[in-house]
Amino acid sequence: MVRIQEVTHEAVPQIVFDLAISMYANTNAPYKDCSVYRSLRIADLYAHPAQAVADLSVTYKSGAPRLEFSADGASSYVIEASTNLTDWAAIGVAVESVPQSGDFSFEDSQPLHFPVRYYRVATQ
Repeated sequence: MVRIQEVTHEAVPQIVFDLAISMYANTNAPYKDCSVYRSLRIADLYAHPAQAVADLSVTYKSGAPRLEFSADGASSYVIEASTNLTDWAAIGVAVESVPQSGDFSFEDSQPLHFPVRYYRVATQ
């Protein structure tokens, strides 16, 4: 029998995935055992509904626009800027305040070079 378990990294681990494979019921098989070399968790196989960008706010700190928003902590977000709402360019990546918290922020380092600038958040 082979057993693969995924557990949390807490003081008292909790099982979040459990797979057991055995050949006990197959008496006609030329071999009577199972073996596993290794297992690897692929995060994309465990899909979860995407969380939309929400609570977007823009404030000014020392003349620089600062974007803050909440979104899916499992994703990363590119901040794009435009002066005409037609042509967009990536200007940076939002930083998550605490890993997996879902609270992101971005501060524009070159706002004074543009008389008008629009921003949008795109999933990377």
